[in-house]
Amino acid sequence: MFNRMLTYMMTVAFAIPIFAVEHEEIRNFVETNMAEYVEAGGAASVLVVQEGTVVIDKGFGLANPEKGYVATPETIYPVGSITKQFTGAAITHLAAEGKLDFQDSITEYFEDVPEDKANITLHQLLTHTAGLADTLGSDKQQLSNADFLARV
Repeated sequence: MFNRMLTYMMTVAFAIPIFAVEHEEIRNFVETNMAEYVEAGGAASVLVVQEGTVVIDKGFGLANPEKGYVATPETIYPVGSITKQFTGAAITHLAAEGKLDFQDSITEYFEDVPEDKANITLHQLLTHTAGLADTLGSDKQQLSNADFLARV
């Protein structure tokens, strides 16, 4: 729970736009804050891009302390449901720009949608009203694409 909360806080902290700040100042800010975070037992991969220029792309701490795996820019973290907010915000942004509609069928964006799922809309996916299964198995269970689609 502690690590998930810190991951969320760090995601929010670094998602704040950074305008008119020098790259070195940004790097120093990240390095200082991440040193404190790592000292408290945290780990993170940080990417800061300002006006198309990568300012920092670095891992901090141990992604897996038990195995001694160091966090890198390529580390994949178990972020749980936090991606839902970003996906919802991105879809809302695209809808506001007229690039998609909440009532669009998922068949407009995904190939090979099973016939019984073809009428599902983006709105239904975002509001969890599409009638999809609540759970597909254990979080630790790896599923192939075929197994996943069969369970959905």
